[in-house]
Amino acid sequence: GTGPRLHGSGDGQGGLQQRVQGQDRRPEVAAQGPRPGFPQHILPQLIVVDGGKGQLSSAVEALDEIGLRGKIALVGIAKRLEEIYFPGDSVPLYIDKNSESLKVVQHLRDEAHRFGITHHRNRRSKTQIVSELSTIPGIGPATEQALLSRFKSVKRISAATLDALAEVVGPAKARLIRDHFARP
Repeated sequence: GTGPRLHGSGDGQGGLQQRVQGQDRRPEVAAQGPRPGFPQHILPQLIVVDGGKGQLSSAVEALDEIGLRGKIALVGIAKRLEEIYFPGDSVPLYIDKNSESLKVVQHLRDEAHRFGITHHRNRRSKTQIVSELSTIPGIGPATEQALLSRFKSVKRISAATLDALAEVVGPAKARLIRDHFARP
């Protein structure tokens, strides 16, 4: 896409607006209300956009729409790392390839990519976990949730004793789960 990308959203501007306002469109998250420990009035001091002029202008527009333009510093880091764009300035700031500043910007970029990769890997992993558990006849979404809350992963569920499983889901469902994971 052309807009800024944020984790948890395929819609750049909408995603930026949600993240800045601390909102989430997923019904199960929205129903929980404001996140504990994250006061809604606290805003980031800086938003770093992964992209050049186009992505930065989309981010500026999104901040404008929610009345936060000028209240949060915003920069765009172009693919060629030595270029940093600022809102309203079509000429980028060029950073010397040997400077300490460039090392800080590279670290920022690397950390953002690491976070993004880890986040998406975890999302895929959770989807696969739910898919495997949902293939067991007699195990529904509530049971899946109870198992994941207690054991945290399918690997731990598959390694759990019959008694440990029975504590969470009862003896009948525990046997279904043990039988499923005992198959070669």
